[in-house]
Amino acid sequence: MPIKEVLRKTIKVLKQTKVRYALTGGIAVDFYGFPRATFDIDVMVELSKENLPRLVSSLQKGGFRVHPSEVKVMQEKGNRFVAHLGPYRIDFWLARTEAQKEELDRAKMVTILGMRARLIAPEDLIIHKLEAGRGKDYDDVVGVLVRQKGKINMEYLKQRAAALGLNGCLRELLREAGMG
Repeated sequence: MPIKEVLRKTIKVLKQTKVRYALTGGIAVDFYGFPRATFDIDVMVELSKENLPRLVSSLQKGGFRVHPSEVKVMQEKGNRFVAHLGPYRIDFWLARTEAQKEELDRAKMVTILGMRARLIAPEDLIIHKLEAGRGKDYDDVVGVLVRQKGKINMEYLKQRAAALGLNGCLRELLREAGMG
């Protein structure tokens, strides 16, 4: 099964269960930056005690494998749970903080791989990648900066980076992207 089909099924479940979400991670990098191989789907979700069981049940009915014990741990103290469909992993990241809920507010409705879906804003994707801080994340940031040049809210991006102590790294990657 191709990742496009996994993404289609994931979006269908999220829409059916009326869970507020935004695609992020490699799928968002492919949309905003330079495409790269990805074997998982990252989704930020806002879950309540009411819609979490509905989401898990809908995922299971759709053929996804979800481990109830992992969902229980996430409810109590974690920030994500994982579902699997075929060889693919879907990471559901819980939006717990006000900043994360604002990221869901800022998400954009786009057409990705022929489907309408909510996608994290490029500025928020960059912040997530800076926070992760791996080499491939920095490469992703440069790609997003290059491809989205002139479309990024630089004021917002710089404020968020400064608030998180990431402004030095951002400045370096802006220079690498030819933007500073």
